[in-house]
Amino acid sequence: MLCTWLHRAGNAQAIVFFNGWGMDGRVVAHMQPAGYDVLEVHDYRHAGALPTALASYEKKHVVAWSTGVMFSACYPEGWASAVALNGTGRTVDNAYGIPERAFAITIRRFSAAVCAAFMAKAAMPVPCRAHAALGMAEGLPVLPTPLAAAFSANCCDESSLEALRDELCAIQAFVPPLSLMFTRAFVSEADEIMPAAHQRAWWARQGLAPRPLGGGHYPFAAFTSWAELINA
Repeated sequence: MLCTWLHRAGNAQAIVFFNGWGMDGRVVAHMQPAGYDVLEVHDYRHAGALPTALASYEKKHVVAWSTGVMFSACYPEGWASAVALNGTGRTVDNAYGIPERAFAITIRRFSAAVCAAFMAKAAMPVPCRAHAALGMAEGLPVLPTPLAAAFSANCCDESSLEALRDELCAIQAFVPPLSLMFTRAFVSEADEIMPAAHQRAWWARQGLAPRPLGGGHYPFAAFTSWAELINA
């Protein structure tokens, strides 16, 4: 697990953003801090502690996307609010997440082509670790240079296809603890990665009515600042 401060200006409140599989800070590079310090978390091959610096903040908030929703449950206490986007407390689950057989097949057949197909289904409009891994694979294009250049290099942790497959295996093997109690959830009806019906079933079990979003698995095109998510 890797942690990166995307914004750190001595604000009184902090957001911990649990990212999705194969992602890094570039997927939210357009999001304005709007009075929050923002810590991004990604790469779930190994669990780890959050930075001790978080203890100094008056209030701390969770924003979690996709697989990050499940892994955020490892840190269940101390949050003023918690927002989930296109994820559940069970990433691999026949009722509440990605069907087990489909996930197992993805791991067994994982390759540059499979990774590229995933990114296409996720409709990712911005660079990320998975794009970088594809760029290392012969014969597969990466995102255009002008778009990639718009994102800060310190938000990025490049990975190989092997590392991404190892992360999938860790996700499959992870036994989730009791879910963190989220205060708000968003579900994209056109999500082709995490079925919307499974997400709604999960949040119904939690007693939470999710808010609908347009678009696919990548939800952040609908937002311009972190305050929009915390205060929605």
